[in-house]
Amino acid sequence: MEIFLLLCATMTAQEIVDKLVQARKELGMSQAEVATQLGITQVQYSKYENCKSDLSLTKFLELLRILQVDIADFSDSKHKTREEISAFITAQEADLQKLKDKL
Repeated sequence: MEIFLLLCATMTAQEIVDKLVQARKELGMSQAEVATQLGITQVQYSKYENCKSDLSLTKFLELLRILQVDIADFSDSKHKTREEISAFITAQEADLQKLKDKL
């Protein structure tokens, strides 16, 4: 959740989605291809790209991996360095994995 707060502090939801749509298109991927890799339907993914639905934190991080987007690209570099944000994300991913393992 803190990742979303970090992003929201520096960008609007539409700006975040626009950046991800651009990355998807640059990779030549369709919404359906991305949705399949995320394990959701194309309709669900389309709703995300149209800001009508949100992705879970886990799916959002997976989307960044699929689209080869570094979360640090969303940051306001005046406040955090790439290294600080990358360390934060690594810690968050480790915590998420621990939670996932408990399920």
